[in-house]
Amino acid sequence: MRPQDNKKFYACYNTSADKLAQYDLKVSTLTEIYDDHVLQTPALEHTATLLASTIQKISDVHSVRWRIKDASHLISKIIRKHESGNIKYKNIDAMSYRSIIQDLIGLRALHLYKSGMFSIDDEIRKTFNLLEGPTAYIRLGDFKSAMEDKGFIVQEHADAYRSVHYIIQTMPFKETTYSELQVRTIFEEGWAEIDHDVRYPDYSDNAVVKQFLSIFNRLCGGADEMGEFVKTLTDALSAGKTNSSDETKDTPSQISLLRASISKLQTLPASDEQNEIIKALTQQINDLESSYTQAIVVSSNTVQNSYKGLDGWALATRIISDVIAASAAGEKVKQAQLKTLDMGRAIVINNPPS
Repeated sequence: MRPQDNKKFYACYNTSADKLAQYDLKVSTLTEIYDDHVLQTPALEHTATLLASTIQKISDVHSVRWRIKDASHLISKIIRKHESGNIKYKNIDAMSYRSIIQDLIGLRALHLYKSGMFSIDDEIRKTFNLLEGPTAYIRLGDFKSAMEDKGFIVQEHADAYRSVHYIIQTMPFKETTYSELQVRTIFEEGWAEIDHDVRYPDYSDNAVVKQFLSIFNRLCGGADEMGEFVKTLTDALSAGKTNSSDETKDTPSQISLLRASISKLQTLPASDEQNEIIKALTQQINDLESSYTQAIVVSSNTVQNSYKGLDGWALATRIISDVIAASAAGEKVKQAQLKTLDMGRAIVINNPPS
């Protein structure tokens, strides 16, 4: 709500005439900025809606949120920037504030998997005129070389905040409009929202709250890594299914057919070369049987084990262990199948003329 006189203004923004005079700020100037921003809000909303709908069409974007900065928050920000000595805000007025403050429109593009930031970045660079970005804020210890290789400006954030920021410039009307776009995972969004909700304004310096939020931040980072791992795993499993030929699907039938081929081969006149081929092929079949049996055992154990008594990280660890074991056993079967089939194709059985 707009304060109706100077006294209410000072109380609303926790300031005084002396402080504003120290920063060369006037209540009249700030009031003009307030009123102009309220007047401009419908046009800003139109621009935000257009940008959000465009960003939502990017394939790896899960959802888009947007907001127009509240007029009271705008005035608080101007006063706060003057208090911190930011020279960018010196001499700000109702004519210049829209070019100085570049987050009057704020957008957030959320994505499921951490790696999605790169494909989203490609589309953002192709679609929009960027004044700034991408700037990636990371936690100390986060892996950053992939971001740097893609041209991101990487900055470690003191509060472990994670997000990629852009300043987009558009001209839907006569005047250039600036918007801040933040790209982050859903887990990063959840942490940032909770962090802001519980810390501000009363607990921003509380050491205990900050410590627990730090632990929460690491858990969210771990959740992102787990999501990326599961996505990578399922992609690999899907690729394996797609690349498998029909010949490698029915392992027991393959083993029976190959043993029949060996029996037939053994009825032909013997030679050293033939004996070596039979010996090698028999070994490959034995290896295939062994790998197949191991895969069946792992699969059966996984199905029969109901994971009773496990929860939380213990349950997650057990499931991951079983998935990795089953995947490794399945890969052994696949490799053994391919080796055996390659050797089986190399054997040409020609019946001797009668």
